[in-house]
Amino acid sequence: MKIFSLRDLRPNTDRRSFFTDGSPLAEGVNHFNVADVVFLNRGETWSAQPATGAERAVVVMQGSGRMTIDGVEHPVRAFDVIVIQSGEEWSIRGDDVDPAVILVLGAGA
Repeated sequence: MKIFSLRDLRPNTDRRSFFTDGSPLAEGVNHFNVADVVFLNRGETWSAQPATGAERAVVVMQGSGRMTIDGVEHPVRAFDVIVIQSGEEWSIRGDDVDPAVILVLGAGA
């Protein structure tokens, strides 16, 4: 698992995307090829199946919540980017007041 904030990921001077090979977000990650947007309800938990041979990047677009990765809970909020490595089990729970809207990007096989 890697956690970043979009505020920390500045575009390069050549205006390349955050998801290019030179970005810390993309380090060790194949190109992203699947995307899904999830709107969590208050207190709702959303779980994804662990993907063998694939990574996931979860971008918290708005709100906040708690992400559990391999049994360890992490607070997340708007603009956080979490890269989940192949085989890691994860879920995210929407905040009771300001639930998260997440963008899930998939990579690899």
